[in-house]
Amino acid sequence: MAADMTEYLVLDADGEPLGAGDSFDEAVRGARDLSPVPTSDLPSEVSPIAAAINQLLARLNAAFEAERGFAANAAHELRTPLAGAMA
Repeated sequence: MAADMTEYLVLDADGEPLGAGDSFDEAVRGARDLSPVPTSDLPSEVSPIAAAINQLLARLNAAFEAERGFAANAAHELRTPLAGAMA
């Protein structure tokens, strides 16, 4: 049901719904790809959506970087007392 709704929400340049075999499949990205969405040659109605998605991706990338930094720091802080105790 949700896939059917999405099909009708995503339209091609002619205003027709994109089907499973259309160019929409080329836009699918990997789950770890947080690079900005291309915004060139977009209609004016879609440009704000692409800009908002790019801002969201930038914030998500910053959050992942902070989490990685925290995990690395926590791992170091846990190893330091253990190394001293074992010496």
